[in-house]
Amino acid sequence: MDRGRAAARGKLSTSDVFISYSHQDRDVARRYADALEAAGLAVWWDDHLRSGEAFDEKIEAALRAAKAVVVLWSKTSVASRWVRAEATLADRNKTLVPVMIEPCERPIMFELTHTSELGHWRGEGTDKAWLGFLGDVRRLIGGEPAAPGSLPAGPKPVGTHNVADGSRIVVLPFRARASDEIEQVTAEGLTEDVTSLLTSVKGLSVTPRTSVRRTLEPNDNPVQIAKDLSCRYAVTGSVRRSGDKLRVSVELIDIKDNQQTWSQRFDRSAGDIFAIQDEIARGVVVAVGGVVARVEGVRALRQHPDSLQAWELTRRAMSVAWDWRLETLQQGMLDARKALEFDPNYALAHGWLAMILAWRAATGWSGSVETERAEAIREADEALRLGFDNGEALWPAQMAYWAAGSPGRAVDLYERSIARQPDIFLAFPFAMGCAGVGYARMGRVDEGLALIRQFESAFPNDEWGAVWTRVFVGYSELCRGNYAYVAHVLVNPPSEHDGMCRVVALMNLARDDDAKEQFSRLNVANPAISLDHYVQYFRGYSADLEIGTELSAGVARLKAALSDR
Repeated sequence: MDRGRAAARGKLSTSDVFISYSHQDRDVARRYADALEAAGLAVWWDDHLRSGEAFDEKIEAALRAAKAVVVLWSKTSVASRWVRAEATLADRNKTLVPVMIEPCERPIMFELTHTSELGHWRGEGTDKAWLGFLGDVRRLIGGEPAAPGSLPAGPKPVGTHNVADGSRIVVLPFRARASDEIEQVTAEGLTEDVTSLLTSVKGLSVTPRTSVRRTLEPNDNPVQIAKDLSCRYAVTGSVRRSGDKLRVSVELIDIKDNQQTWSQRFDRSAGDIFAIQDEIARGVVVAVGGVVARVEGVRALRQHPDSLQAWELTRRAMSVAWDWRLETLQQGMLDARKALEFDPNYALAHGWLAMILAWRAATGWSGSVETERAEAIREADEALRLGFDNGEALWPAQMAYWAAGSPGRAVDLYERSIARQPDIFLAFPFAMGCAGVGYARMGRVDEGLALIRQFESAFPNDEWGAVWTRVFVGYSELCRGNYAYVAHVLVNPPSEHDGMCRVVALMNLARDDDAKEQFSRLNVANPAISLDHYVQYFRGYSADLEIGTELSAGVARLKAALSDR
């Protein structure tokens, strides 16, 4: 009978640990049982079930009684319905302590669960990754604080209106012709601005823009998308632009009844786009039983640029920068600078220019790293000065601060913003993720991970949000030298910076060949990648100077190894 199983060496009433595994991994399970018992823990696994006992009842009773359930993920155990069932029950009971014993794809529901990586472990009691895993088990058994790499539940998320789900709204991407770049930029900017405006209206529950794809495919069903996001209403529309003429069609759909509740068509000059945004928001609020005065109050706090060109260039910079490559950050930087020529007081342009400059400096993609790092700080300061009540401008400034080596400013900006206006980042949950990394880089890793958990909760149905959660957690865990976890969570990194975080973690795990393989993939994408830059960059990465030294030394060893080829 091939079921991943577990059972008892100690008495059921005194068992600390239940081991769940695939039958093919029995020898590995025995190794874990022996090591855990040697550490003074009572272990339950199915090596000694007495003849005649009710097999399933006995195991289920042990599973429920255990204080910690160690699940050994392998290529065979991930396919075992018994192991999956045991892991699911343990997760529900908050007793799950998973471990990777070989590379494999875990069941998707466990992808964001902190999982120790011990594929290399052969029973050595002094192995750092083993000791970290053992600490996880002991903390869970003793009710101690969350282990390194876990995502603490944290305090109640800030920026949440207490609104019934019955009024939840999603603004879906406005459609535009794929052949018209200006039209696409206008549609994307209109979608984001209407979302931001509605989110600021008290009494409405609006799905964050980043929980929805940036564009809709031709066959996408708006009603189904809204249902998947648990929304009662969906705002959808289209944009057509010809020269200075703009046609915007918009409608509000009641998902429950699958009926159009409100619609409007606007034929205006392109310069009237900000007035169109306000009218759309007013129409939506009225249609769902709101009060127009709410919109009027929000309008008074909004900052429109003095120039339509500034708005368009900034939105284009935002769009291309998300691609996070050398050439796209270059284009985004040029667009943001041009936007500020049209309107030097546009906070959003300052915020995004700050973030782009900071990341160019962090990756060494700048002609002068120190010059652009200093400029990034100045631009973030300016975004804060001009847009202190504009969450859309402040969150990229937050990221710019810690990416440019000033995490304390990122945390200070976040704390001051939510103290003054608790809902300021409701539409921009990236602020929580960015602040979380800021806390971690200051040495307050557990506080940072708690905020990253809040960020994660803003993306319940979004794969893109899951990727960023993994990235933010990887950045944070690197700050305290949790190398095995960083190497695992940043597998298939989405950017060069993330890849180098994994490279340095692998080097400090003495997995030099894996580090070289990861680096070679990065080097193909960017032949000009500079290890000298990363030696300097990682030295100041963590508030723990010893960790920073380890990170920098790891890159230096990689450079030496590659030079010896």
